[in-house]
Amino acid sequence: MNKITSMKIDAIKKIAVNGTELNYIESGKGTPLIFVHGSLGDFNTFNQQFKSFSEHYHIIAYSRRFHPPNKLSINDKIYSMAQQVEDLASLITNLNLPSVHIIASSYGAYTSLILTLKYPSLVRTLTLGEPPLLPLLTTLPEGEAILNSFMKNVLIPCKKAFMSGDKEDGIRTFIDGIRSPGNFDQISIEGRRELMKNADTMSLEMLTNPELYFIYVNNNQLNEIKVPVLIVNGEKSPAFLHKISEILEAEIPNNQVTTITNAGHSMYRDNSKEFNQKVLNFLSKH
Repeated sequence: MNKITSMKIDAIKKIAVNGTELNYIESGKGTPLIFVHGSLGDFNTFNQQFKSFSEHYHIIAYSRRFHPPNKLSINDKIYSMAQQVEDLASLITNLNLPSVHIIASSYGAYTSLILTLKYPSLVRTLTLGEPPLLPLLTTLPEGEAILNSFMKNVLIPCKKAFMSGDKEDGIRTFIDGIRSPGNFDQISIEGRRELMKNADTMSLEMLTNPELYFIYVNNNQLNEIKVPVLIVNGEKSPAFLHKISEILEAEIPNNQVTTITNAGHSMYRDNSKEFNQKVLNFLSKH
């Protein structure tokens, strides 16, 4: 864990939540802000944000359940979003935090949106980086075809790869599907090594029943979100993620939308300077 070099932090800490321990780091003072990573991530995912945000906020970045360096045992069989939501809620309450700013990416953004619906008093603002609310696509006239295409070309072959034990091909299929074809093979050896640390976790995700892996949200529920929401898109992200963001924009009452130029699904890393400026500007108003 030698990536954390851009800010002063205490030692990596552990906190007990819901029968497990989560590793986290923190820095800065002021209003608390929690970073929530997506699939194939850990508490280092937002390391290019740590310095800038810790100058203004008490930042906390944690590794979600099952993600390194947290433990994943052979007895773990289900990757449940409901469990991930409760973990985040317990993290906030066990650290005795007031309502927090949340900056979240991908599956972490999906998790954070559900947290906001279930425990609105815990959330001050919500920054969503392309949450994959795939069920929402079915509300669009063309959505069923978009969803079926993603299932056929990405999720099903990804699941088959993990079922056969080919973890690298499973991660390659997933990365190429949410970024762009051929993206995995362009990643450095070190970058691929970091991704492979999450191979067992990704396998657990893909082999979990979708009804547990996702929590279904309808438009009426989105209408109930009252906290300020920033919806962040990557300019080069796949079209289906942009479609989901369009639905969120239409249904969440108090939202702003921004696009990070020359960036894909990992927009916080692809163009961290622009991402940091735009999100900090949003937070400064709340």
